Amino acid sequence: MPDSNSSDSHEANAGVHIKPCDPAWPERFSAEPSVVGQSIGAWITGGIHHVGSTAVPGLAAKLVIDIMVDVADLKSSRPCIELLKPLDYCYWPYLAEVMHWFCKPRPSHQTQHLHLVPTGSPRYLNDSPVSLQSG
Repeated sequence: MPDSNSSDSHEANAGVHIKPCDPAWPERFSAEPSVVGQSIGAWITGGIHHVGSTAVPGLAAKLVIDIMVDVADLKSSRPCIELLKPLDYCYWPYLAEVMHWFCKPRPSHQTQHLHLVPTGSPRYLNDSPVSLQSG
């Protein structure tokens, strides 16, 4: 993990850029569930969901695909941190008390954010596909 003085850390904290809706966003998401599922399937309790602004058709969004994975709890899913490394998911202890958070492929160039969230937790309920559709 980069330290706070590294260029990766500095670039990771750069401003968010919003772009018009891109019809390729669902396709960019669609490649991830099978590889993530093969790697950490034993810890997945619900599903692998495309969430966030790129999941909403027609909405302008940041250029990062947000992916939420339901897990039983954070403690038992800690092995996923190592298992996701070969897929270029970099763990970062962002909101570590509520989720395991990853970026891909590196902090200085993020194309995906992966959130491992306990099923039924407030974070899960706020970011779930159901709440996105009804909000």
